[in-house]
Amino acid sequence: MKPSTSESIEQTFEIAATLAQKLPDRAVVGLNGELGAGKTTFVQGMAMGIGIPPETYITSPTFTILQVYPGEKKLLRHFDLYRLDQFQELLDIGFEELIDEAGITVIEWADAFDELTPYLTHRVALQILTPSSRIIDIQSSC
Repeated sequence: MKPSTSESIEQTFEIAATLAQKLPDRAVVGLNGELGAGKTTFVQGMAMGIGIPPETYITSPTFTILQVYPGEKKLLRHFDLYRLDQFQELLDIGFEELIDEAGITVIEWADAFDELTPYLTHRVALQILTPSSRIIDIQSSC
């Protein structure tokens, strides 16, 4: 898929919502990009795309590692690996069991562990161009 340029948060939401709507019942999406690149914003857009109510406050689970949000169409599991030191920590909280269940799993900082690669069905790289614009590169690993 050709990278997209987003000039606003709203465009990022649209790109993410479109991706979320096209994902199969079980998908694992790895998000990568520097701090402030828009990873959590992208997850918020995905949440909109699968019918999670707009009043649901989607934040990065930096300290809790995982947040789960039920949507009208699919469940969204949102991981943030920023504070993890070892891949085993992710396995210890039931990662493999969770991704076997229906729903979309989105992982911020997915490039933190090479061991995660076989689980990913999609990769999203966000790159800062200006304070308000991003390049968003979505690749299917399938």
